[in-house]
Amino acid sequence: MGICVVFADNRVKKAGNCVTPSIQQLRKIRLSNLEIFFRISHQNSKTGNSIFCTLQVLPSAMPVSLHLQQVQRPTYTIELHIPDPQEVQDRYLLEKQVNQHLAFPHWSRLWPSAIALADFIFQHPELVQDKKVLELAAGLGLPAFIAARYAIAVCCSDYLEEAVSTMAASARQLQLTNFRCEVLDWNQLPPDLSADVLLLSDINYDPDQFDQLYQVLVRFLQQGTLILLATPQRLMAKPFVERLLPWCRQQEEMVITQDQQASTVSILLLQSAG
Repeated sequence: MGICVVFADNRVKKAGNCVTPSIQQLRKIRLSNLEIFFRISHQNSKTGNSIFCTLQVLPSAMPVSLHLQQVQRPTYTIELHIPDPQEVQDRYLLEKQVNQHLAFPHWSRLWPSAIALADFIFQHPELVQDKKVLELAAGLGLPAFIAARYAIAVCCSDYLEEAVSTMAASARQLQLTNFRCEVLDWNQLPPDLSADVLLLSDINYDPDQFDQLYQVLVRFLQQGTLILLATPQRLMAKPFVERLLPWCRQQEEMVITQDQQASTVSILLLQSAG
């Protein structure tokens, strides 16, 4: 659990001052499975005056439970570790009290676009056969795990360490030897990063990221990488998708039914003509 202490008297932030921290009063409340401590006072060792501080508890390091879930598709079955959705929701609501701008951890659930891309790879294994495959913003990593059945090497990545540790648990469960998990942020990719095939599912959801994401895709296309992009048909993403159409070699629509709800997902195969 991360802790940030903000003191009422800024002198306590300075080294070598006369304030010696000693807890005079401590009250404790329990919320869910977290213990939160507050109202701590510090006493000046020379004057005896109390300096009160506020204690802010950031529970972002608290892990959620993982459940081994069997993903059953018409043509294949695979077991993945998936975070407990209720615990994810509870922790998010708790953290939201501290940070109003906190984004929901969407990586923690299996989305229709990831299922569609995994299905497409299973139907067209020749696209990744004996290839070096990279998945960015992978979340739970389903497409990468299906690709690992055919590829020579797979790197499954996300910018969030919790997502990477979750996919690593799945990789251990599946006993994969051609699979590695890595923390990668598409805003700061290593200059020597390359792949034969790049997997992306449902990554074009934030218009503020569209320009940066477009540059990332162009970089890989210029390297000769085949890009498999799965995207739900969002109106706000239409301009982004249209910018990619000059590289589109194939497009296929897939309907994914999840929780009794049907979603249409577009699969785009992007590759440079050169």
